[in-house]
Amino acid sequence: MKQRRTQQNRQKRPTSRARSTPDTIDGVRRTGTNGGANRGANQGKSRASGHAVPVAQAAQMLGVDASTIKRMGASGRLHSFKTTGGHWRIALADIEAVQRGDGNGDNMRRPTTSSPLVQHRREGLEEMRLLVDEKKARVALEELEEQERQRKEQKEAARRAAENEARRVRRERDAEQARRDREREEREQQREEFERRQNWVDAQVEFALNSLRPDVAARFASEIQLSVEEALQDLAPSRPTPLVERVVLGAVDRVLEP
Repeated sequence: MKQRRTQQNRQKRPTSRARSTPDTIDGVRRTGTNGGANRGANQGKSRASGHAVPVAQAAQMLGVDASTIKRMGASGRLHSFKTTGGHWRIALADIEAVQRGDGNGDNMRRPTTSSPLVQHRREGLEEMRLLVDEKKARVALEELEEQERQRKEQKEAARRAAENEARRVRRERDAEQARRDREREEREQQREEFERRQNWVDAQVEFALNSLRPDVAARFASEIQLSVEEALQDLAPSRPTPLVERVVLGAVDRVLEP
């Protein structure tokens, strides 16, 4: 009987030890394990979720698109985390700091060190940008050189045109001067020829008057002069003198004929 009562008391007595679980040791919950750390992180996210907004709302607050918000989160400018449901949240304090322009405030995280892949892509993009800038600079330089070449060609063409125009004006002026000189020489020659012939005719008239008596010469001087000039009209001063004298005496005889 005594042994039976002892067994019953053991069954009714509560166990003083709880079963050991991954989170408990001798009935005491562990706080330094991974499970406790994960629960602490989740609790921190839960506390932060009250001061965080979705990506779309953050983009609307900053006036940018969602991809920009994600890049800012990846670069560390905005503190971001994922919820248990897999959705990204952005810290409201960081958004407000960006709105204030305090990009280096306490609420802003320092940019994290880029991974080798991101760094490689960034270097590739920078190289592409440099190549594009170099190509643009080369194109701009070629355009400037082309403009300079065209300007020189236009200047050279204008210079040649001015020289051609100056030569044309000079030729026309020289031609006009030559024509005037030629006309002046011709007039001078005609005047000299007229004076030589007139002197020759006057000499023949004087010869005709000297061949007469002074009274007869004085009486018929004008008629004899006209007759001699008419007779010598078709003769040149270069004709032989005897021939000329016969023509002159014939002109005098025609005047003195009754």
